[in-house]
Amino acid sequence: MFAAAHRLPSLALVSENRDADFLCALLATTPVCVVRGSSSHGQAAVRSLLTHLRAGGTVIMAMDGPRGPALEEKPGTAWLARQGHAALVRMEFDVSRCVRLSDWSRLRLPLPGSVVRARVRSARIA
Repeated sequence: MFAAAHRLPSLALVSENRDADFLCALLATTPVCVVRGSSSHGQAAVRSLLTHLRAGGTVIMAMDGPRGPALEEKPGTAWLARQGHAALVRMEFDVSRCVRLSDWSRLRLPLPGSVVRARVRSARIA
């Protein structure tokens, strides 16, 4: 979802699970602000994200949700984009060298010196 010209900071939805603490620490080194929430305890987070989108801000989130299966888009992402009057932009990332987590997500952590490529796979008005 794209930011408006006035450049509000981006918000990233990150799980409340302690497994995501490393992601919060990583995002703390960027201009991205973290909103903690989950699919089962995320009402306050959803309100924050909707307010931000309606003000023209950008929201970053995993489209496959916290319970998987990995890479399968869940309906909450499109719902949030529709309610926030925002475009939905699907991006994919490739990593030349990485370590994969052994959980359901199979998250890839880039190794030092690796190349990370980002590409827009699809964009639509939700």
